[in-house]
Amino acid sequence: MYSLIPIKNNDYPNRLYPDKLYYSEYKEKRPFYFYKNNNTHTEDCKDYDPLVPHIENFKDKISFITNEYILNSLKFEWCDYFIDYIEGEEINSAMLPINPYSPTGIGGLGTLKKWGPNQFAHSIIISFDNNNNCFQLLIINKNNNYSLPTGEINCNDIINYDIYKNLKDIIDINNAKFVYSGYLNSSKNTDHAWIEITVYLFILNNSKRMNLLNYIKNNSYKNFKLINLDKEDPDYKLMNINDMYFLNMVHNFI
Repeated sequence: MYSLIPIKNNDYPNRLYPDKLYYSEYKEKRPFYFYKNNNTHTEDCKDYDPLVPHIENFKDKISFITNEYILNSLKFEWCDYFIDYIEGEEINSAMLPINPYSPTGIGGLGTLKKWGPNQFAHSIIISFDNNNNCFQLLIINKNNNYSLPTGEINCNDIINYDIYKNLKDIIDINNAKFVYSGYLNSSKNTDHAWIEITVYLFILNNSKRMNLLNYIKNNSYKNFKLINLDKEDPDYKLMNINDMYFLNMVHNFI
């Protein structure tokens, strides 16, 4: 059993999956919650950071927040914590990176894969529609919930590999325009694992636009769609509210 510790930060989003958290506390008796990721040790998750990390797990990582190596830019805390699992008691000690923005009341990995920053890229892909005399935006339509093409990346990438693999004949990475990078205030964040994002803009010429239209037509199962980049357009109003924040920055580039 566990009881929720209220967080004195109304701006922070609510936690996800609270029923999957395990009660724990630090040796200083500071209440905490740790999520035991049951998939961490499976054969399909060999690339995940270990459940209990050590300093070596962070030596090659860079933070989008500081643009420096994590070991030089983020604070760590050596945690001696007690976890009471259903099967019994277990004592762990670990060097854990501290969320640089805010305590969340949740410790450990939560539902994220990696300790410290979990880095994602948002891709804003636009082209000009001569028929409607406006720019159009490539989105992913999931049950009328529109979002930007997004995926996990390595620290030096500007676009998710799977997205680029599908659109490599359409977008030109060399002409990508940097929009934003930094911390994402997500309900998945914990005190020791959080999401950082980078956002790049890709502007397609007429030739690339035709290639994109053909790609969408022939790959409808991927749920790609073009919508008008217009705040008053009904489709535009279906965009994910967090993506809207970055789309507002695009007008400075076009």
